[in-house]
Amino acid sequence: MASSTPISIPHFVETQLQLLLLEHEAEVSSSSLATTAASVSPATRRTLQATGYALTGLVLSQCRTGLGGRVVGEFAPDPAVSSGKSDNDRASDGQPRLGSHGIRVGDVVRVNDISAGNSKKIGKDKGKDGGSKEQKDKGGPEGVVTRVNDKAIWIAFGQQGKGGGTSKEDDEAIEELWGKKLWAYVLIYATFATGLSY
Repeated sequence: MASSTPISIPHFVETQLQLLLLEHEAEVSSSSLATTAASVSPATRRTLQATGYALTGLVLSQCRTGLGGRVVGEFAPDPAVSSGKSDNDRASDGQPRLGSHGIRVGDVVRVNDISAGNSKKIGKDKGKDGGSKEQKDKGGPEGVVTRVNDKAIWIAFGQQGKGGGTSKEDDEAIEELWGKKLWAYVLIYATFATGLSY
């Protein structure tokens, strides 16, 4: 029997991180929604929500620092667009509730401004872009769902494959979400240990 030399733990971890990052990029690039979501129509957004792939009519209600320095954003229904006439649309405390959706803890989601694909620069704002060109091209910030209930969804944003935390670009992209009508859509569904999607 030939004895095999053990692989060092740091080398093994680095290799696994690189492979996971490649797998993540392949899954995101295989999704046509990931590349076209910034310019989809309102009807498409409603259809995606009805089929469980998206949540529309959100606003960023709070931001906190989570584990590893990641920014955790709390996204709640926009009270301006939720109707107050029905008991089904509001919780017992009068706060608006999220519509039905299929987003679960562990899903990788992207958050976009609803008007991002439709906005046209006019007047003196024409030359000023509210974010980096790269961020506009790829869509909004990407994160992992950490908590979901009927009133809000929490998403942790951070650098992928860089040991956690957020970069300056990520912080700026999240900062730009304040005061805007947003929608979140699933890029990659979380899977069980068996590898089956749910």
